[in-house]
Amino acid sequence: RERVASDQGTGPYWLRRSPGLIPLITSLRVGTVRELFQANSESSGGLFAAVDDIVYFGASLYSMSAFPTKLNAATGFVQMAASVTSLMIISDRWLYRINGGSLTLVALDFTPIGVVFIKNYFVALASNGQFYWSEDDGATFPADQVQYAEADSNSVLAIQVIHQQLYLIGSRITQIFFVGNNPNAPFVPNDAGVIRSG
Repeated sequence: RERVASDQGTGPYWLRRSPGLIPLITSLRVGTVRELFQANSESSGGLFAAVDDIVYFGASLYSMSAFPTKLNAATGFVQMAASVTSLMIISDRWLYRINGGSLTLVALDFTPIGVVFIKNYFVALASNGQFYWSEDDGATFPADQVQYAEADSNSVLAIQVIHQQLYLIGSRITQIFFVGNNPNAPFVPNDAGVIRSG
């Protein structure tokens, strides 16, 4: 049932043929929405959407523009993380960076499966359970900036930041790290925070 806007109908309401949703957003193409992300800061771009292999950005869903560069995959897992100036995107084991209005593929020596931002570090989880950090706002992830999940016999499947702590979610154990003072190994295991379930 929808109100007759002109008030000139035979009644105040009319019945649509199919109840439910009506399209309001026409700036995005029809496709699979793989991720919607609201950046923490207006300076990092506002709202982002990954639809199939296209990344859109804008101040709202009603006024979004597409980046000319497309993602390498139109299906699969997508995760986004933002600093004040950059946005990182994991799309089906590829890592992208949005900075200065352009979307670029980040060259890596590992296969990424997740990305987060915590206390001035972008952290990328590798498929082998290692996690790399970037001190240059996601431009590079050097091979010497790496740490290992310490839980034995556990496949690390995902990474997340909760209450400013880094969670490595595994198949059997979830391990928690906090950011310490050692620049060579900034992530300190929280021994009291090991969760015995994955």
